[in-house]
Amino acid sequence: MCSRILFPQRPIQVLVADHDSDNRWLCTSLLQRAGHGSVTAEDGQQALALLAEYDVDLLLLSIALPPFGGLAILAQLRSAESTALSGRRQRVILVTGPSSPGDLAWLRAAGADGCIARPIDPVCFDHEIARVLGVTTA
Repeated sequence: MCSRILFPQRPIQVLVADHDSDNRWLCTSLLQRAGHGSVTAEDGQQALALLAEYDVDLLLLSIALPPFGGLAILAQLRSAESTALSGRRQRVILVTGPSSPGDLAWLRAAGADGCIARPIDPVCFDHEIARVLGVTTA
């Protein structure tokens, strides 16, 4: 069970990349409720284009994002970061189906900063974003 959290003082900008329109709606609604902004993508190509266009604080990335999957996008991001001069690392939370603690360890080893399992619990959603952003829990 997740506890209530303290979100960042300043609004954050999040790219929500999910092929499912209901999940995109839920994530953007939860972010808006907390005073944050979002842009959305329904496939991997659109997500990569938006990442190049917008400076986002966080990427919520569906593991099943077409056409090549969230893990492939994550690998591409981490590879580009390893050769970039900026030293900036994009924070990424993968959105998965129901998961086990072993799945979480595997996804973090693949380069994810966090994981949110479907069905999305609003309190756990807030908690995981706060944890990834380094915000203290209440």
